[in-house]
Amino acid sequence: TSAVSLTNYAYPSKIIETADSSLMIIGVQGLGPAPLTQMFVMKVAYDGTLLWKKNYYGANYENKLTGIVEGPDHNFYLCGGMEDRFASFLIKAVIIKITPSGDLLWNRVYNDTVGIHASMSDICLSGAGLMCCMSENTSRIVLKTDWDGNVLWSNRYNVSDGQAMLQNFVMGFL
Repeated sequence: TSAVSLTNYAYPSKIIETADSSLMIIGVQGLGPAPLTQMFVMKVAYDGTLLWKKNYYGANYENKLTGIVEGPDHNFYLCGGMEDRFASFLIKAVIIKITPSGDLLWNRVYNDTVGIHASMSDICLSGAGLMCCMSENTSRIVLKTDWDGNVLWSNRYNVSDGQAMLQNFVMGFL
């Protein structure tokens, strides 16, 4: 049995098996006043040994990861949201690309149409790029990006279940 030290609270949100048979675990962990939370990524060997753990944050309040996928180049694409707390809450959707050792390659921040509340809820591979589902107040936005996170197209859908919609939507492309 292996134990990993996390903060007061830690919530894993997704786990995947990688091409090298290890596991990648993503989630959010609490810190304190500012930032309130950080994103975390852990790589665990098949036998349960912790290989590494890294934290990421870009906002002064809440930072969370909700999706992960391994790319054809064996780098990893993460998605989630970052929330700044100023006069009001500003939630931004984010895609992050990291190496197999957790080093940051790039990150892209995406706004909803009114620039207030948006968060990536899921990510998957699709052809020569990524498909992402961005949740906002009353709708979901599906983004198609290239491997560098540049938006090729986006469509808005007035639905409540963005993750299931994305999975069904992508299945139509495969």
